[in-house]
Amino acid sequence: AEKLFMIDIKIDEKGDLKVSPSGDLDMATGYHNAVQALRSAVETEKNELKNHKDFGIPDIIGRRNSTISNDAIREVIRNRVLADPRFEDARVFINTQGSIVNIRIEAFGANGTGLIPIEFQFTA
Repeated sequence: AEKLFMIDIKIDEKGDLKVSPSGDLDMATGYHNAVQALRSAVETEKNELKNHKDFGIPDIIGRRNSTISNDAIREVIRNRVLADPRFEDARVFINTQGSIVNIRIEAFGANGTGLIPIEFQFTA
């Protein structure tokens, strides 16, 4: 799985670089990097990254008075996951409770490398 899902610098929930106990940059490998990549793709607004304008998704999750359906959000997220060659399929579940939007992604790794579940919560 490490070969397919690769290695990257580990970031925390706030997007800050993580440092290992030895003082080096901590690394996300294999499945951990896949989860980090999925989280980053969903939490990054499209056009937010100067050198990677196509990365991320449009700012559509949790917007108040939005006419965008959960089906449309589900499709945007699924397409973002499938744009990454490390994944061959994905199911996206959305549950809205008031101003809280819960999203669960079940991404299937390429070449039969297994299911990677990840959950997010956004507040409008």
